[in-house]
Amino acid sequence: MAQIVGSAEYMNTAYMDYQKKYRQTMRESDKVTISLIQDNLPRGESLRLLDIGCHNGNLLYHLKQAMPQLQMLGGDLFQGVIDQCRADQDLIGIDFQVMDVTDLKCPSMDIIVASAVLCRFDEQQFSNIWKRFFDLLRPGGLVVSFEWYNPFRQNLRIAEETDMHPGGLILNFWSQHLVRSQLQKIGFEDMRFQMFEIPIDLELQDPTDPFLTHTRQTSDGQRLQFRGALFQPWCHLVTRKP
Repeated sequence: MAQIVGSAEYMNTAYMDYQKKYRQTMRESDKVTISLIQDNLPRGESLRLLDIGCHNGNLLYHLKQAMPQLQMLGGDLFQGVIDQCRADQDLIGIDFQVMDVTDLKCPSMDIIVASAVLCRFDEQQFSNIWKRFFDLLRPGGLVVSFEWYNPFRQNLRIAEETDMHPGGLILNFWSQHLVRSQLQKIGFEDMRFQMFEIPIDLELQDPTDPFLTHTRQTSDGQRLQFRGALFQPWCHLVTRKP
């Protein structure tokens, strides 16, 4: 976890400030995430949802508007992030706790959401995290994961060197084939991958900032998403515990 902990100052300041714009204007990927939860909602009452890697709580804010009946818990590694969420008046009624996705401790859940979290971990850690998700879910429970899941039988590991991470931030692009195989062994069923195609153009505003996503359009109209020179094969995965 050293490479993530090393970015704590950034997470608590610049990153949180950057995310504020998505409070009033929902992120396009979050719209899809919420739709997938609504379309695949587990049966039962008093459903509990965990958003692990909740950052400033934007997704939970919008989930609260769309599905106020859910009991929601936001978890993040950084105490400063959790403190800001707890002080946010828009997020009243949502519980927030410091959590480490590699050592997850919380009550059983009906829905787990993980957005742009799992790309940081190697294959064994990735598998262990999913095993913990499985253990935490009640029967019939749902996971919605938004990550770099590519459709090729190709797993990529990239060291992204930037001013923020001069030593290199390790990022993993997992093949859908590998993920499907791992999750089947754990016990998940009904796995569906949905490549995310952003419906808007994002201009390259600041070439010196590698964290700002921009799009480039292909001849057939598809918008490819980049952060700096890095292509991002964003994909939603929906799966369920039997």
